[in-house]
Amino acid sequence: MSRYGIEKACYDLADEWNSSAFKQDPGDYLSRYPLEPAEREEIEAGDVGALYLRDVSAGALSELMRVFDYDMADYVVRLRRAAGMSDDQDQLRILRERAQGRKRFS
Repeated sequence: MSRYGIEKACYDLADEWNSSAFKQDPGDYLSRYPLEPAEREEIEAGDVGALYLRDVSAGALSELMRVFDYDMADYVVRLRRAAGMSDDQDQLRILRERAQGRKRFS
C-alpha cells in the first residue's frame, strides 16, 4: 500500500486545476502518483470507505468527498458500511438537519 501516494493524490484535489483534471480524466490525473491498481480504482470510484480502511487521513478523504459532491451523511454511511456497521438513522437525521441549516445561511 502506498498511503502517501493516496493522500497526496487526494490532497492535491484541493487545487481547482487538479480537481478539474481529475473529473475530466481520472486515470491520467492519477498516473502522476505512486499508486497500486486497486488504490487507483478506489480513488476513481470515490470509495471513501475502502480508503478509510487503508487508514487514509480524514483530510485527504474530505477532498475526495468534495470532488464527488458527497454530503456528510453520505460520507458517514460509506464509512460505517466499510467498517461493517449498520446505518444509524438518528445520526444521519442529525447530519441532514445540520446540512439543511447550513444551506439556509449560505
